[in-house]
Amino acid sequence: MSKERIEEGKLNELLELHRKWDAGEEGGKRLELPGANLRGANLWVAHLGGAGLMEADLREANLGEADLRGADLREADLRGASLKGASLREANLRGANLEGAKDANLYECNWGELSDELTLEGMRKDAASHHDPEAFSEWAKGKEYPYGNSLLPRRFLFKEKKELWRKGKPKLSDWEFLKQILEEKKVKF
Repeated sequence: MSKERIEEGKLNELLELHRKWDAGEEGGKRLELPGANLRGANLWVAHLGGAGLMEADLREANLGEADLRGADLREADLRGASLKGASLREANLRGANLEGAKDANLYECNWGELSDELTLEGMRKDAASHHDPEAFSEWAKGKEYPYGNSLLPRRFLFKEKKELWRKGKPKLSDWEFLKQILEEKKVKF
């Protein structure tokens, strides 16, 4: 049985407290709504960065242009949600259901730890798109990860592992790599 839907006025109040929390303003409070029923909610341009929305029901919600960077969306139900222009940078989508979701940019998510096989593939993708691929071998010997202070964005965000680094060409296309990540993280799409 699903939880009662959060009324719009209460949700707006919680969103304002969260915005203050994220801005470091007095009286702010991080948004923590685990398992909340937000089905069909209009969260267009909502500020949800860093929010705790694990297991939330966000089916058919309008999350267009929403700031979801760093949000915890583990096991969230996002079926049919509109994510056009939403920032998913570093969002945790492990186990989320994205079936029928529209316009999600899954390349922005931080996938954290991956299997050794996918980690090596990801590092090879990083090296292949970096202006100095040899910097990765230097990194493996103790230097900073080549994208650490780079102005160039990484295509995929994940936890790299020095001990796995070996030169080589990526074997998977970006889509094949993302698809394997989604399968490994049990994201339904």
